[in-house]
Amino acid sequence: MEPRGRLLSSSTNFVPLPIYKTCPGCGHSKINKIISSEVENPDVYDPVNRWLQLTEKKYFFPYHVCAKCKLLYVKEYYSEEQLSQLYQKLSDNIFSGDHRAHLLTQQGYAQLITKVFVPQNSGLRILEYGPDIGLLSKQLTQRYKPDKYFLIEPNTKLHDDFLVELPNAHIWEDDSQIIEIEDDSLDLIVMVHVFDHILHPYEKLRLLREKLRHGGKLFLVTHSSGSLLRYVLRKNWPPYCLHHPQLYCPASIQNILIRAGFSGVETHRTYNYFKLGTYLNGILSIINVDKTFSFGPVVKMPVGNIATMATK
Repeated sequence: MEPRGRLLSSSTNFVPLPIYKTCPGCGHSKINKIISSEVENPDVYDPVNRWLQLTEKKYFFPYHVCAKCKLLYVKEYYSEEQLSQLYQKLSDNIFSGDHRAHLLTQQGYAQLITKVFVPQNSGLRILEYGPDIGLLSKQLTQRYKPDKYFLIEPNTKLHDDFLVELPNAHIWEDDSQIIEIEDDSLDLIVMVHVFDHILHPYEKLRLLREKLRHGGKLFLVTHSSGSLLRYVLRKNWPPYCLHHPQLYCPASIQNILIRAGFSGVETHRTYNYFKLGTYLNGILSIINVDKTFSFGPVVKMPVGNIATMATK
C-alpha cells in the first residue's frame, strides 16, 4: 500500500503531547531501554491513517521500559479530546476477523469470570469498559441478571446498533459520568483489552476501587509484553501500535493493582480463537511479509494475553 501523502491540514490537531515523565505504573524514573518503530519519517503519513493502521509501514510511539516494574509506556501521546475523535473512526472491534471466532473468545472470558466471581448480594451492578458489540455483555447479563449494567463505549455507532438491546443498560460515550455512580456500589468491573488504552491508569484504578463494594471484583484482559510471541515477532508484535499508551506483563499489572489498593491479584493465561490463515499471517510477519489470509478452521490457541482478577 502506498503512503497516503503528507500530513493533511485537517489532521494537524492530532499531534502527540507530553503525558508521562515517569512510569505511570510505579512512578519510577529509570528505564531499561526504548523500543521504537522502524518508520524513519512518520510525518509523511496522515495521522488518522496511522491510527487506523492503513499506512504502508507499522508505526507506534516509542515505548520506554520501566527499570523497576517492567511496564512499557510512551512519554508522548494524544489528548483525551484527540482520542475521542480518533476512536470514532474505528469500526467494530472484531480482533479475530471472524464473528464465530470472536464469540468463542468472549465466551472464554465469561467462563473465567464466572469461575472467580460469585455475587454475595442481590441488586447486582456491573460496569464494563469497551463492550464493543456487546458479546461478552450479553453473556454476563444472562448469567448474573444485573439490576444495572453500566457500559462505557467511545464508539457511539455501536450504541443504537447493539448495546441498547441489553436490559438495564446505561450507556455512556466516556467515563466522565462515572462520578454519578455511588461509591461502594459496584459488584464487578470488566475491562477486556481496554486497560492498556487508558491514560493515567493508576489514578483510574484508585477511582474504580472507590466505586466497588467491599469484596467487589475487577477483571482485566491485557496483552502481555512478557509473552513469547512478543519476542518472536519483535517490532511486528501487533500490540505495538498507537492504540496502547502502555503495555503490561504479569509483574507490572500486579504492581499497579497492589499499589492502587487491590488485593488477591491473580493472573491467568487466556486463549483466543482465530482462523488458521490468521496464524499464518503472524508467522509471515516475522520475515516482514504482510498478508491478510482468512481461511481454514477456527483454532484455539494462547497468543500471549493475560486475564487478571483483583479484589477490593
